Amino acid sequence: MSSIKIRSMSGRKLFLCLFMLSVLLVSTGVSFAAGSGTKAYAVEAVNNILLSFPTNSTGTLTSLANLAGTKITGADFLLSDTTSTNLYLIDGYEHPVTNVKNNALYNYNTSTGTITLISDTEISGTTMAETGENWSGLTGDATTLYASSTNCAGSSTLYTIDPATGAATVVGTIAANCIQGIAIDSAGNLYGIDTATDSLLTLNTADGTTTATVALDFDAENELGMDFDETSGTPALYLTTYNNISTNDELRMVDTTTGVTTWVGDFPAGTILDALAFTSETVYTEVTVIFPNGGEILPAGYYIDSIEWGAPANAVLFRIQYSCDYGSNKWKKIVKRLTDLTELTYLWLTKIPKKDLTDCLVQVIGYDATKQEVGRDTSDAIFTIATSLLLTPTAGITVFEGGSVNITWETYITQARVDKVKVQYSIDGGLTWISGGEVKGNPGEFLWTAPDLPAGNYDQARVQIVLKDKRENTIGLSTSGLFTIIAF
Repeated sequence: MSSIKIRSMSGRKLFLCLFMLSVLLVSTGVSFAAGSGTKAYAVEAVNNILLSFPTNSTGTLTSLANLAGTKITGADFLLSDTTSTNLYLIDGYEHPVTNVKNNALYNYNTSTGTITLISDTEISGTTMAETGENWSGLTGDATTLYASSTNCAGSSTLYTIDPATGAATVVGTIAANCIQGIAIDSAGNLYGIDTATDSLLTLNTADGTTTATVALDFDAENELGMDFDETSGTPALYLTTYNNISTNDELRMVDTTTGVTTWVGDFPAGTILDALAFTSETVYTEVTVIFPNGGEILPAGYYIDSIEWGAPANAVLFRIQYSCDYGSNKWKKIVKRLTDLTELTYLWLTKIPKKDLTDCLVQVIGYDATKQEVGRDTSDAIFTIATSLLLTPTAGITVFEGGSVNITWETYITQARVDKVKVQYSIDGGLTWISGGEVKGNPGEFLWTAPDLPAGNYDQARVQIVLKDKRENTIGLSTSGLFTIIAF
């Protein structure tokens, strides 16, 4: 998600900006819409083609580079490469006649499309000549590449590789017959798959020993790629593997605790994908509203650099509109024609309403170069354009009857002048409200005394502020989260 900037038409406190940013981030959450997936790289092993695909459209393969004369068996980015620019490829090719091994390390620059040889033939530090092993997997943490090799006859080895020089260092022997892929997550958990026993192994990065083993629920093939997708915030392990039952090469998600796999999608017939590597980039195959997408509180009369959306590559022209009645009546234009964008975001000056607007939605419509509609999407749930925001008390606090509570709030831009602010409280979660006092003008704070109540713990307490103009019209309202009042 891009950064959210709040710009006032008149000066506001830095605290407000930071507070609103935290509210927006918490309310947004991170999840993938139906029209989006993570961009992944892999090598088509039959024709030695480097390609990319989105995880939600495994039938859409984009060819990037011809890797003839190699046998790439592992690929990955370093976790510190937040732009996913440098893709490392390890070559496990062995000439069928001379038995000479390439054992080379390459870098593919995803921005320029250039391939650079990092290591010379026969990476220094390997013991493959003695063991008869070939490279079988590659994965990266923030600074180091890990590689696996195997002969699929009882011998497998774990290495570290310097991404700058290609120098390899033996970490230790892996107790597996045929390790055909490895992957490490951001927490440093390293996994490998033994295709001889169809097992997922947890490996010690210090010595290659196995610390846990779980059985997979499918028959794994030797042409296998694996990597973690961490774009959703939670590491998810994926495999590219051939299914002997369906006779398709598939993308599967693996539960690292149970070994149970979930089918994600089939790759085109006749393809076999190896050397899977995930990027940090989300790819959209449909027009998809990202923000605001439901539950957000946007300040009235402010510039909000937060209308954000995703779209397929052929969507080059956009219309953005909004509704604050669930979209049941006519949509109101935000911008009619938006093109030549480097980022799919738009700086929006929110409406200044007579009172809070609680039923708002944003809709984005995408068009191609011929002005034909590509698709449209609407916020998944309603958001609010608010004239005020209650800052304290915060949710989860405990107060005692008769105790003093400082209620503070921030007021944004209102159509009418605030004449007074009424304070109310509830002990049933907001079903009923009781007067807690009022203050003339709009000072932004009120010292409230928690009421005397029958003995007990009241954990459904809330307070709210109600902004009134001179005619007693409500022009703003903001409510706290739940807190507890203890009465004796």
